[in-house]
Amino acid sequence: MPERIIFLVEGDTDDAFFNELFRKLEIKESFEIKSVGGKPNFGKHISTLIAIERRKLFVATDIDKREPKDVINSIKNSIKRTTRANIKIEGNKIVCKKSKIYVIPLGLKNYSMLKKFGIEKHSLEDYVLKILFEDDDIIKKLSKSKIKNKNDLINCLKIAKSSLEKNCRKIDSSKSLLDLVMVIMDFRASPATFIRECVKNCKIDLIKEIFKSLKIKG
Repeated sequence: MPERIIFLVEGDTDDAFFNELFRKLEIKESFEIKSVGGKPNFGKHISTLIAIERRKLFVATDIDKREPKDVINSIKNSIKRTTRANIKIEGNKIVCKKSKIYVIPLGLKNYSMLKKFGIEKHSLEDYVLKILFEDDDIIKKLSKSKIKNKNDLINCLKIAKSSLEKNCRKIDSSKSLLDLVMVIMDFRASPATFIRECVKNCKIDLIKEIFKSLKIKG
């Protein structure tokens, strides 16, 4: 059996998202997902994998307010702090010794619905919001409140966001917007559980579209 490809992610929500995404696409056995416990820990985990000569690995990390090229440079710099080996960037790939590290910048900066909500800080939660905004069946299945379709959800989000911002609580990240969705839908579980359920119940065509946009090649 071929060696599974290491797929590094920031935390629990990313782990839940990619595990369920790969399961739905029937490619889960190709990848070994590892949570590093936050962006600052990528460097040491990658350097360890380089040292044991893992030939190919993926690193998925939030764009936040950056450009994709800045995300790749950030990962490169985190590796440089933990190894003296020569490192070079080739597109979205970092090459170090015998290892090729493919960086997946997470976020949908050009997604119109997020622009309408004034989202400036982008992350994995962008994809979950896209699922909710484009698949009514998810809302019907997961919502414990009276909200049962995307139009009701969008209207409630606008009202809630406006109210919070009048009280000096800025909602400019997809993480905070998704937290608000969970409140509106009265979904009382962890964000990781909510994200897993959204991906699990999403239509396969939308899952394939999201996977294609991530540009992951096993």
